Amino acid sequence: MKAPPNDSRDRELGRPFREQFPDRRGEAQQRRDARRVRAQAAELAQAAAANGSRRELVRLLQRRRAGAPEDVVRFEPVPTTRGDETYVVAGSALVALTGDEEQRSTVRRILERAGYERVPLGCAELEDRVADYRHPTAGPGQRNRTVRQVRTTDTPAGLQYVEPLGIVMKHEGGAEPTSVVVVEPPASVSGSTPVVVAVIDSGISDQKRSDGWLEEVVRGGGNVDPLDAFPSPGNSYLDLGAGHGTFVAACVRQVAPDAEIRVYRAFDSDGLGSEVAVACAMVRAVRDGAQVLNLSFGGKTLDDTAPVAIEAALDVIDEIAEERGESPVLVAAAGNFGDDDPCWPAASRRVLSVAALTEHGAPAAWSSRGVWVDCSTVGEGVVSPYVRGTEDPTYDVTGPDAFGDDSWAVWTGTSFAAPQVAGAVARMCAETGLPPRLAARRVVRSGLPIPQFGRGVRLLPGS
Repeated sequence: MKAPPNDSRDRELGRPFREQFPDRRGEAQQRRDARRVRAQAAELAQAAAANGSRRELVRLLQRRRAGAPEDVVRFEPVPTTRGDETYVVAGSALVALTGDEEQRSTVRRILERAGYERVPLGCAELEDRVADYRHPTAGPGQRNRTVRQVRTTDTPAGLQYVEPLGIVMKHEGGAEPTSVVVVEPPASVSGSTPVVVAVIDSGISDQKRSDGWLEEVVRGGGNVDPLDAFPSPGNSYLDLGAGHGTFVAACVRQVAPDAEIRVYRAFDSDGLGSEVAVACAMVRAVRDGAQVLNLSFGGKTLDDTAPVAIEAALDVIDEIAEERGESPVLVAAAGNFGDDDPCWPAASRRVLSVAALTEHGAPAAWSSRGVWVDCSTVGEGVVSPYVRGTEDPTYDVTGPDAFGDDSWAVWTGTSFAAPQVAGAVARMCAETGLPPRLAARRVVRSGLPIPQFGRGVRLLPGS
């Protein structure tokens, strides 16, 4: 991909902290990584246009999940009016439990006459707010027509979206091995009470590292990334979303050495999670005391309306905040779609959305952007600890990479811009004593305005 003209020199960006975060690689490694990152960025930029090859890869992904346990998300691609596609949970439609009993009865009649049956939501926090209705044979187009009929009663409703970390992620600019010179975790900078940062993601690897990175993050309660679950029971290769949560959590740690990082697994190791599972994890994290949430995922909806379960989760989080008198900050990746279509949950007014810049501080061509974006930081060639394993040669068309013990990787995406900002909010809280909302405001205001990319801040270096 040809670099934009204004990439020829570094653009001035705001710096929330006096410290400049170091590049842990040698100069020769930086040059090697720069070539790889250009390929990552080019592949992300071309992904939306390459619909034919992308759809074939999606079909392969569906087939490899066919023999998996019943609790694994089955998804369907759905074409949008914009010429791209989004992804939904097979057979599902979500309805908000709002209005009086007469309104709810009308909604039930619409759905039952159309052959839908209500099933357990699987999330106690949202069971009295959202209903999951399933149809055994209706395709997404037919379900969407029923959803529109439900909306005529002034009841929020929608298909249940799959919130991907990135469909066929290893194909779309996947992680590349790199090496670093200094590998010790950063030392404490404040010594204050740790700010709790929840990473809602694919979980965290339980592989033992000798360098100490992320060893303090608690494993348990189902938050471990299996790395190799598909095709069931695994094939000795890293799955398509494997290591994403570990990489993201380490991005937070690099910026916020004093944060208490908690990882919640809402996605499987192929990088897919149902809207309900994600929403439930968000609420659970806040109930557990999280002050900052990192949401390095997102997707488009058919009609640009907010996903029903995500909105319900945000309502619950608002209520918890009102009870406690302190609002958590939710930081979300803006998406890698290269357009200004809303990507959820980042597009919500209740979320701090983060787009991506190049190493030089210019807008990344592949990053989502728009008036709904709050801020941006470098998302090309972010370096962070990764996991041990070998990529699946079926999906990595440029040749599978092997990652050894104590591996580090260079990766590109808004997924890796967002945790830098989440870390910055946590660090600002710790250094100033400000509550999360005010700390987030200070971080964003330190940035310099970039049209459609909010305010640009410089944190971790890129490639």
